[in-house]
Amino acid sequence: MVMQAMHSGKGSKVIKLFFFALLVLAAGGLVLTDVGGFFSGGVSNTDVAKIGNKTIPASTFDRSVRRTLARANIPPQQAYQMGYINRILATDIRRNAFGQIAADYGISIGRDVVAKQISAMISPQIMPGQDKQQAFEMLLQQQGFTEPEFVRIVASEGAINLLAHAAQNKYLGASDQLALDLYQFQNESRDIEFITFLNSDYEKIEQPGDEQLLKMYEATRERFAIPEKRDITVAIIEDKALKSSIEVTEEQIRGIYDDEIESFTLPEQRELEQAILTTESEAQKIADAVKAGTSLKKAVNTVTGKEEAYLPAQNFQKDGLIEEIAEQVFSTKETGEVFGPVESPLGWHVLVLQDIKAPYTKPYDSVKDIIKKEILQNEFADQKYQIAGEIDDMLAGGASLEEVKETFPLTMTPVKGIDRSGAMGATTHPLDQFGEDAALITQLSFESFEGESAPVTELDDGRTAIVHVDTVIEKSYKPFEEVKEDIRKRWVSDHKQAGNTDFVKELLMSARAEGASLDNLAEKQDKDLLTAKALKRNEEIKSPMTQVSIDQLFTADLNDLILFEIENGYAIGQVTASRFPDIAQVKDNIVDLLKQAAIQDAGNESLTMFYEQKAKNIDIQVNEHVITRMYGPSDDNM
Repeated sequence: MVMQAMHSGKGSKVIKLFFFALLVLAAGGLVLTDVGGFFSGGVSNTDVAKIGNKTIPASTFDRSVRRTLARANIPPQQAYQMGYINRILATDIRRNAFGQIAADYGISIGRDVVAKQISAMISPQIMPGQDKQQAFEMLLQQQGFTEPEFVRIVASEGAINLLAHAAQNKYLGASDQLALDLYQFQNESRDIEFITFLNSDYEKIEQPGDEQLLKMYEATRERFAIPEKRDITVAIIEDKALKSSIEVTEEQIRGIYDDEIESFTLPEQRELEQAILTTESEAQKIADAVKAGTSLKKAVNTVTGKEEAYLPAQNFQKDGLIEEIAEQVFSTKETGEVFGPVESPLGWHVLVLQDIKAPYTKPYDSVKDIIKKEILQNEFADQKYQIAGEIDDMLAGGASLEEVKETFPLTMTPVKGIDRSGAMGATTHPLDQFGEDAALITQLSFESFEGESAPVTELDDGRTAIVHVDTVIEKSYKPFEEVKEDIRKRWVSDHKQAGNTDFVKELLMSARAEGASLDNLAEKQDKDLLTAKALKRNEEIKSPMTQVSIDQLFTADLNDLILFEIENGYAIGQVTASRFPDIAQVKDNIVDLLKQAAIQDAGNESLTMFYEQKAKNIDIQVNEHVITRMYGPSDDNM
């Protein structure tokens, strides 16, 4: 349907700088906010998250993760340790939540608009000798999407972008001083001196005995769990043989056309171009300018200084417009009339009526192939329903899949060793071929006993499937003796970290109480005094610093002893110098860029605040256990 639409064309300085620190953090909040607060129970064992009435199946999320990481060539387990898995999940959660918020506001993208968007994506990719369908199929293959999945994503992203634009588009300007302050904040540099205390160097711990290790084993036994797995067979009813037996006559097609003539009649439509503004005063200025003879696009550019608020002409039915707009637009018969300002959840609208299109009935010859296809689909569905019932009866009577295959055409696919998440630890696995239905197949696999078949089920792509449980491998645990050395290493590592943390904190408190300098402390602890020059917030972080280190150092006062985290431990140090760039040397074009960045940051902050407020009404839960089981470190890497 989407491709058909495309073919037819349808379709104080410290105080100031602290403020900017918050502003910059807020700007990234929508993408990088930690999702730790979401993690809780109450989610199905086959789902990684639940967002309102939607779920993210583990198998669907796993495909998304692997598709994303493949572009960066990062293995999933490494991505988990780096925190990327949580970031991917946070993005998926917010996308789903924003989709529900958009739906609550009645914001949706029509199929013709989706088709146009996809067509625009495909056009630059068409190779010589290819048509749009072939280019589209190649795009789907490269990105790892099915067509329905890709269409849903484009439609959802379109609705979300409309909502986000409305929430962000409220900040119209920024002063030169604001831009210069932001420039100084971003380009401040600091020198530091520090001494390091690595966890691995801490020696004041006792080696654990077997009793302690056994207690740790019992307390963390789930880490050594071998999850229940199942070998299954997925049998698909072969559609080709069923379809070939169905015949459709001309009389049937004509009968449907005559009986359902109203469904082939397009109602009266209005072709409208419009602008959506954030304030009524802007909308009024634009409406007045258009009434005076200026084009809507030019008026938008003149009043706002940009064209983002302008939307080119599109066709609308009356029920496709909000009531306040529809009544005005469909009550006139004069093209060129200007409507607005009219307020909606998206902002203030100004509309221009470009054309009136009368109701139109599609001729029989133009739709008979479509009707025939629908008849075939309906009769095919009836046949599949009848066959599904017969197969269920055979299976309930004790027939095996092989016996069913003797009566009905089946294609059988064995799948070995799946767990409740559907993932088997490999880059790909046989369930990938079932797309989004992998989650459903996994669920059916764990709802039946060994030797049983789940009820005949229709998959998302229209195919009919039977899931048979061949073998159940019960959940078990690696024995203590097998993992004893791994537990000992973890026990030692945990106690070194805990002991080092307490030691460094007490050392810092004593140094502050005694008024000791960093030099004195280094000499007393027989430590080298290290330096780092010209550190900046936004430059590449070099070992042993971490992002947490940088955040701590750029909020510290000059010459104050502080404790900050480093790789594999802590450091005690001080900021010895802080420098800001000379704003007199900043060129005008840099100021303009920074002003735009400040506006964007403010818009992002507004969007974050909007999302956080609306998300309070959405129940968001994450199954941390499933995520850890899928991507957490294996025992071999402990």
